[in-house]
Amino acid sequence: LKSNRKEDSQDPNYTARQRQAEANALVAQLSGLKKHFHDQDVVLLGDMNIMTRETKTPAIFKDAGFKDLNEQEEGTTANWGKGYPSAPFDRIFVPLEQQEFMASKQVVHKPENVERIKDHRRKLSDHY
Repeated sequence: LKSNRKEDSQDPNYTARQRQAEANALVAQLSGLKKHFHDQDVVLLGDMNIMTRETKTPAIFKDAGFKDLNEQEEGTTANWGKGYPSAPFDRIFVPLEQQEFMASKQVVHKPENVERIKDHRRKLSDHY
């Protein structure tokens, strides 16, 4: 979903509204996706750019019958240093009522020291 980059618009609420619109558009396609693949096991995962579960975007997925596996908001981005804490951008949403997902959880594997964090960020990604 849309990044949190403020320079994309003069409107400070633009990025949050854009993520909400994208989430609504995705949810609107889910029934067709399930029908096409003859499968109810739809999992939504990736860089959702969701800063906090208190925003409207996670509620859109929850209202569509999904559970946020990063509801505890564990940071999933490589800490860039002072003033830039790890953010809980990466999320996995699983079907709430399906038995096979009842024990599902999201685990974030992070390097144990600053040098390895720098290596991870430089060689692989700024996300874990």
